[in-house]
Amino acid sequence: MSLDKLLMECTVALAETELNEAYIRKDAANTRFYGLQEPGRVWVNPVTAVVDYLLHEMIHEVRPGWSEATVASMTTRLMHRMTDEQIREFHRLYQNRKVVRAGVVDADG
Repeated sequence: MSLDKLLMECTVALAETELNEAYIRKDAANTRFYGLQEPGRVWVNPVTAVVDYLLHEMIHEVRPGWSEATVASMTTRLMHRMTDEQIREFHRLYQNRKVVRAGVVDADG
């Protein structure tokens, strides 16, 4: 299957699927969810995704000498350790401090 075909199928499904945004708590196995899917219905958890990315960048900020691999590993470890309440509080702090910028930021500087 080509990637172009898969993207087209996902785009079509996006228009036809019930889309929901909600915070999804860890399950009994302590698994953190970024989203859930069942036929015709999808839930997306933007809080967890934002905190994962934000935590990763904040580790770079406080440990600038660490390698990308170390930062990625520590991000994963922290995300598994954090409680639902800690995730939501970290996200709340981000929401209160963020500045939304117009335009696009070039990652190459």
